[in-house]
Amino acid sequence: MTQDNLDKDQIILGYWNIRGLVEPSRLTLQYTKTPYTDKMYQVGDAPEYNRDEWLGEKFKLGLDFPNLPYLIDGDIKLTQSKAILYYLGHQKNLMGNNPQEEAVVTMLCEQAHDLRLEFGKFCFGPNGDSESEKKKFLDTTVTEHIKQLNAYLGKNKSRFAVGDKPTVADFQLFEYVDCCCSIDGGSMLLEKYTNVKELLQEIRELPELKDYIARSHAQLPMHIKMAKFGGKVIEQK
Repeated sequence: MTQDNLDKDQIILGYWNIRGLVEPSRLTLQYTKTPYTDKMYQVGDAPEYNRDEWLGEKFKLGLDFPNLPYLIDGDIKLTQSKAILYYLGHQKNLMGNNPQEEAVVTMLCEQAHDLRLEFGKFCFGPNGDSESEKKKFLDTTVTEHIKQLNAYLGKNKSRFAVGDKPTVADFQLFEYVDCCCSIDGGSMLLEKYTNVKELLQEIRELPELKDYIARSHAQLPMHIKMAKFGGKVIEQK
């Protein structure tokens, strides 16, 4: 869909044609059945990795800080993935039921974001295509994050990460843990940390998300094409 054809009465979410840092916001919009335009920008093939589709629009959208992802909701124009997620969380009442819960939701989102940044640095780094280095990354960085999350969930003992209904923290955790566990051995790691596995399954089975995750979500790569891991769609095993 071109910019000229976008429905100006709908939220517009702009990003590369990948999951990346915007997928938690897509999950939020899907879960709340919010009509939106998913504006995906293409990246060309190697060796140029042409980004002209985005660069041609970057400074024409009225964004204060032009970047991807962006969200346009009427007069509201935002960039930065977490600002977008928190905006949607407040708008859709998915930030917890009180200030204390909101603080925990924010903490979990930030913790998940830290893991995703580590994953991204690894996948774009010099060893991103090394099987031995992927295993090392899974056994160290990913395991430590999942171990801590598993302990938190065991102590919390609610259906979702914060309470008995989903929040944006669940969507951020689901997406970023799922990405990291796409490394060979990730599913075995989750067998060890069952609280995390059960949370991911709860999100995957939500009626509002089940079809989206199985279809649209599964057809997007995690990263843009120049990544050494995750730049192509990974077949589910």
